[in-house]
Amino acid sequence: SGSARPGTCLNIEAALNDVASLDQDRIMRTFLALIEATLRTNFFQVDDDGIDRSSIAVTPELHEYILEHSAPPDDVQRSLMAETAKLGRVSGMQIGPEQGAFMTMLTRVVGARFAVEVGTFTGYSSLCVANALPADGRIIACDVSEHWTGIARRYWEEGGVAHKIDLRLAPAVETLDSLLAAGGSASYDFAFIDADKTNYVAYYEKSLE
Repeated sequence: SGSARPGTCLNIEAALNDVASLDQDRIMRTFLALIEATLRTNFFQVDDDGIDRSSIAVTPELHEYILEHSAPPDDVQRSLMAETAKLGRVSGMQIGPEQGAFMTMLTRVVGARFAVEVGTFTGYSSLCVANALPADGRIIACDVSEHWTGIARRYWEEGGVAHKIDLRLAPAVETLDSLLAAGGSASYDFAFIDADKTNYVAYYEKSLE
């Protein structure tokens, strides 16, 4: 593992200070720089059985920097995180608050109006994206669990973004196919995939359409 590179991160932060002035090429360069900086300060984890799981873990230094420079979760998000944490081990399916803050920022930077989410769980990620969408924006939230998304619905209402979120309870491949069949090709500006790993390629390819 390596140590954090504050200089690189600060350059990224400065580039994002005035989002409105960024053109698409500069936005892409900025995010590529962010990815590069992250990879340079991460390490690959190997389990006790010696198998490389090919997952990237953020170093403590980088994680501390991210937290210091990320917008903190609001009261609704904090309440949702607290309720989800009580679910036990399954709560690990929820993204972290710093990831949520990044998704909110990314949604705003690209000027997204329509988004798709594959894998909703208790709704933290969709809440973060919906917060950044314009008043007439929409996010299609794909999931198969009425139980977990029942929690999500409550917090979407509490957060005042329920009208922006269209929950589809069905296998995501079927939902994506139906969106494409209804003329939704090239209609979405942002996609977040965090569901069953075996179907990632299908989710990715259909999201690109």
